Amino acid sequence: MLPEIAKEFSLSELQSGAFISLLFVGMTVTMGFAGYVSDRLGRITASTAGFCLMLIGILSSGYSNSFLTASISIFVTGLGVGVFTPSVYAAIGEVLPKSRGFMVGAANAAYAVGGFLGPILAGIILSYFNWRAQFYIFGLLAVPILIGLWFSGGKISPNTVIGQKTIREAPRILKMRSLLIASAALFSANIGFGSFTSWAPTFLSSVNGLDVTQIGFTVGIWALMGGAGAIVLGWLSDRASRIAVSFASGISAAVLAYFYFASVNSFLVIIELSAAFGFMAYAYYSLLTSIAQDAVDPASIGSATGVVQNLSITGSIIGPVVAATSISFLGVKLGMICSVSIPYLAQAFLVLASRTKPVH
Repeated sequence: MLPEIAKEFSLSELQSGAFISLLFVGMTVTMGFAGYVSDRLGRITASTAGFCLMLIGILSSGYSNSFLTASISIFVTGLGVGVFTPSVYAAIGEVLPKSRGFMVGAANAAYAVGGFLGPILAGIILSYFNWRAQFYIFGLLAVPILIGLWFSGGKISPNTVIGQKTIREAPRILKMRSLLIASAALFSANIGFGSFTSWAPTFLSSVNGLDVTQIGFTVGIWALMGGAGAIVLGWLSDRASRIAVSFASGISAAVLAYFYFASVNSFLVIIELSAAFGFMAYAYYSLLTSIAQDAVDPASIGSATGVVQNLSITGSIIGPVVAATSISFLGVKLGMICSVSIPYLAQAFLVLASRTKPVH
């Protein structure tokens, strides 16, 4: 989709990277106080509000007639994501503390299922229509979900959400070594993740010559296997060392990303690499979030989740720009290796410095 948008609005590589980063800028704006809203109004109300903002941003993106209006639309989408995401992870992390890795990994996998179906459907739609049709169709499909979310009813106890306590305890939490390291590791991995999601389609098109349907299928396989990896590695981290599993997945992701971008591959090899890379690369978010939650008392899990995710989201903001800059100076192959492999490698070694205590 990004190549089509860039073509219509005559965007440079840096503008394209900045366009994707606006989604994460929007997330950063709302993520800091989203827990407070959830604490005061309840999970359902806050989640519905976030989903509604996402829907507005998606639909308005389809009507964009300039780079400015498209940028505003994707920023609004990010505002919605920032409201929706942190409270979900905090609540799920407290459901079964001894199976936290598996539960948070399952939540991460739910996002991956959308990541699997989305690119495939988007590729098919783009084969018959222009890029705007994707926003119209996905926006309309989201309307029943929004209605169901609103009428689902019930509230989760304020003790399990991110709220005023996040703001009040932020200074103390920011001094905790494990949380600082988890934030730094998340920041680094987010750079690699954001670089891949924003620029892999361009790489697959320009270097490997894939068409839009093949690209959609390839990215979809990456996301689907990422969901499987989040569950399996999360389950494994509950039974082994969460730090060891996070380290191993980071190293594996870095190595696989190198082979992914180092040479021109056949479509079958690309699919195989996408599956393997997704399995190892997708789980970092749930694994590192679980490490942060392990580091604090039960009453502070929501606070830790909000603070760590808010600090780390900066990596997602700059990731596409880092990739665009690297590609501009180093070329698409070496630029993608530097902006994807190196951040995952850094994440792996950063997590070794973390310490966790027994799960509550």
